[in-house]
Amino acid sequence: MAQQKSPPYSKESEEAIISCLLMNSELIQDIAEILSVEDFYERRCRVVYQAMITLSLRAVTADLTTISDHLRERKELDTVGSSWLAEKLDALPSSVVWKDYVKIVREKSLLRAVLTHAGEIS
Repeated sequence: MAQQKSPPYSKESEEAIISCLLMNSELIQDIAEILSVEDFYERRCRVVYQAMITLSLRAVTADLTTISDHLRERKELDTVGSSWLAEKLDALPSSVVWKDYVKIVREKSLLRAVLTHAGEIS
């Protein structure tokens, strides 16, 4: 039986973006110009990133408290896990290199799309 491969993605880069945004929520505008929610492979990252975009559109600062509250209201906090979210705040990668993380996530997303379309063709 053939072992199923995981689609290309970078868990570390996806989580680093979430950490950068928790540290500096003003980056959401720049990052959202490049990455969509669908570019994230990890479900937790997609859910949190969507929450950050939603809060930003409402002119609410996306921090640990507001994101947790938003996810709780949408009954998605259990999906993410409050401890996981807090860990991302503690990770705190350098927000100076956020563009590198975004580039990696975007490239992996494009590669997944190519592989998906190639599978549809064959």
